Amino acid sequence: MLLAGQLQHVNGQTSFDQHLLVITRKVVRRFCSVSGIDVLTDSFLKALVTHLHAAYFRIKYHVPYHYIDLTQTKVTYQHLMSLTQFSLRPFEQFLKMAIPSDELALITVYFGGEIRRLSPDWLASAKHPDVWLVCTSGIGTSQLLYQQLATRYPSIVFSQPMSLEDFYRHDLIDERPKLILSTAKLPETIAVPTLWVQAIPSSNDFQRLNQAFYRVGLLDDSGGAQLAQAVLDIITDYARVDDFTGLTGSLRDYFQQTPVTQRVGERRSLAALISEDHIQVLAGVSDWTIAVHQALQPLEIAGIVDPDYANHIIEATQTSGPYMVLKEGIMLAHSKPTDGVNELGMSVLVLKTPVVLSAHGQQRSLRVIFGLAPTDRQTHVQALSQLLALLQNEELYQRLILADNHDEVHHVLVEATALIS
Repeated sequence: MLLAGQLQHVNGQTSFDQHLLVITRKVVRRFCSVSGIDVLTDSFLKALVTHLHAAYFRIKYHVPYHYIDLTQTKVTYQHLMSLTQFSLRPFEQFLKMAIPSDELALITVYFGGEIRRLSPDWLASAKHPDVWLVCTSGIGTSQLLYQQLATRYPSIVFSQPMSLEDFYRHDLIDERPKLILSTAKLPETIAVPTLWVQAIPSSNDFQRLNQAFYRVGLLDDSGGAQLAQAVLDIITDYARVDDFTGLTGSLRDYFQQTPVTQRVGERRSLAALISEDHIQVLAGVSDWTIAVHQALQPLEIAGIVDPDYANHIIEATQTSGPYMVLKEGIMLAHSKPTDGVNELGMSVLVLKTPVVLSAHGQQRSLRVIFGLAPTDRQTHVQALSQLLALLQNEELYQRLILADNHDEVHHVLVEATALIS
């Protein structure tokens, strides 16, 4: 009974406390991964491990606990309760028991308070979303759907995934979203437009989503905006985009403001940007950071980039992970024009022996590194579209990663350029 009471702090030195701290850290990391909010701070971790210490003994020894605001918490934080329940899986495994609803509600309030402190808009946006997500699958898959949509359409506010039971509790007349996306079959009598989607959308699903968002006014239906969205759809099938909002805005500005005939004349092809003296084929290197420097070396020698440009790429990768890896074995190493770019240029390094990129808890095998020095948001678009075409062409992709000399690499680039002229 004593151990089950609310505590102000715990010793932290016993083997139990040390083990519980490891479990709590896993819980918080799972929450960060599904919510997109970094709540892994020392102060929050200390508060949560103290709470879970008492909760462990209450649940383990069936000490009754009743959370008086359970019903209201389920209404106010229903989406957050789902995320919290998913995050607490390591704690449940430690307990070897399920967490009762009352305990779950109290832990949810802990997370809710920290989110309100760090990112108040996150909770506020969940109350009046443009699009509701109704899912029948587990929280992990549902969150994957949410993250894909929220990342791909940053201008649209999506609800956190809700179950069918939660969905029927809502008042469509009062809350009235513009669209409902569901992985389950909903009644045809619903007064709000609905669209069935897979938990992991395909390219066809995203085309249907685009059309639905245009119909309800959530996406700009101008020609430039639609073309920008089409380009985004292609890019995100093959690469991770670190800043969707910025990329979307840049593409829209580009396609809406610049006539097509003018754009074609300004852009340079992949083969033109990567001249033969910008191609390297090496047996291997000892570290991925050396590989990045080596890939950018031709651009440094030509004065296209400053010597420190490669360091910006390495720092960004160490901070955010290997998001510049477009496809297995292929990295597009690049940074901002303001990080030491003097003129537009590209280079390529082929490694006969792969090197492992290890950053931010993730690992990728690298065979080819393309170096990109962009001067603006427009002039390298054609070259990148040709690079994406190369990666989609399995024959060219294999020839590139297996190339033995400059000539073989150059021929691949020329053929890729011909795919999109």
